[in-house]
Amino acid sequence: MFLIWLMSLQPAMAQVPVQELELPFLDDMGVEMDNALFVEDSPQSTWHDGIIPTLAYQSGLSLYELGELISHRLDIRLRAEYLTQQAYFFRVDGKLINRLPGDGQLSSNEDIDWDGRLRELFVQKGNDKGTLTFGFQNFAWGEMDAVQISDVIAPRDYSEFAFTAPEDARLGQLLLNYQFYNDLGQWQLLYSPWPQTNRYPGGSASSLLEFVTSEPIDLNNRQPRILKDYELAMRWKTTRTGHDMSIMLASLLANDPLFEEIGTSNGTTRYQSNYSRFNMLAATINMSDANFLWKAELAFKQDLGLAGLSPEYYDVLEAAIGFDYDANGAWSATVEMFNQHIFLDADDLAGLEQNNSQMLFRWSKQWLNQTLSSIYYLSYQLQNKDNVHSLSLSYALSDNWLVDLNATLFQSSESNSPGQLTENWDQLTLRASFTY
Repeated sequence: MFLIWLMSLQPAMAQVPVQELELPFLDDMGVEMDNALFVEDSPQSTWHDGIIPTLAYQSGLSLYELGELISHRLDIRLRAEYLTQQAYFFRVDGKLINRLPGDGQLSSNEDIDWDGRLRELFVQKGNDKGTLTFGFQNFAWGEMDAVQISDVIAPRDYSEFAFTAPEDARLGQLLLNYQFYNDLGQWQLLYSPWPQTNRYPGGSASSLLEFVTSEPIDLNNRQPRILKDYELAMRWKTTRTGHDMSIMLASLLANDPLFEEIGTSNGTTRYQSNYSRFNMLAATINMSDANFLWKAELAFKQDLGLAGLSPEYYDVLEAAIGFDYDANGAWSATVEMFNQHIFLDADDLAGLEQNNSQMLFRWSKQWLNQTLSSIYYLSYQLQNKDNVHSLSLSYALSDNWLVDLNATLFQSSESNSPGQLTENWDQLTLRASFTY
């Protein structure tokens, strides 16, 4: 049960909504095409927006044990786009992380460590009929900003669970992505020959096992196999005045592992991770009404693996409703409500809740001529009454310098709740970045 709840913490850090992949050939995912990019021979190759490097420093302190250093690192992010004379478009977006002494991700025998994240690395070609993209792509399905229902294609970075910076939370998925249009609407076909999975502390899913068992463990971290473990997905989307609607059908691998005990050796329990396959049929809709954007998602998932240490597979129905409100630019708010229902008698659920319900609230406002931004975020789990509060301030010192301060607090009142394991996670994080 803890593993299921733990994965819902990703949106706990106050963050701006993540939008769909911005394709250079399409405006607003295909509403209007840029005909200039379909010319077979452009006058010259061009850099779009140049090469954009960002250098950042981050330091995080525990609010549970005051003064204890939790995160301490430097990172360099590089973004670049390039359009060739033959109208091939290339994009790269990645980050190199240097963990400094005192960082919680360092092992006991390390003084520094290097790690990397890849969000995008793809090539794209378009014409007046559609676009074909291949490589690591970072995009979102669905209408919800925080709740993950149909937005399960791209893996996430859970290396720090709720404290992962918003721009790092979503990672690239290796995809062959074809989009085209006809009188019925927009169509999108996806094929992943080698699905990527979520990232965890220390780079291995064994850190999840350490939360639920104190016994010595040895994990055979089995990852998806290239070409053998593939993913297929299709989406149809239509845009009408005042609303969008989409239907998705997919056969996917879970981004989170199940663990199967395979034996013991010298007092150590041996496990093997398994990224199980499930099928999904989902529908989404949004409707605009004055200052409101109403949104809803519904998904049926077949054979979804949920239990962490004793693999079980269930048919589930997930639903979410919510709205975004914009007070004419003065401030904005988002409310989302989610429920996951397992189609099985309560007596056969192996300790799981038949209904897992969550409410999320986000409020944001800009101050001082839009140089200071404030965001408050609340996540509340109805069954166990676990909640997460997050408040962030972001100040633009100049066009290049940005300083972020974020405080996150965890609360859990039920003694048998999985949230009890996160009560000492409270953290204050300072981040300063320079974008050239």
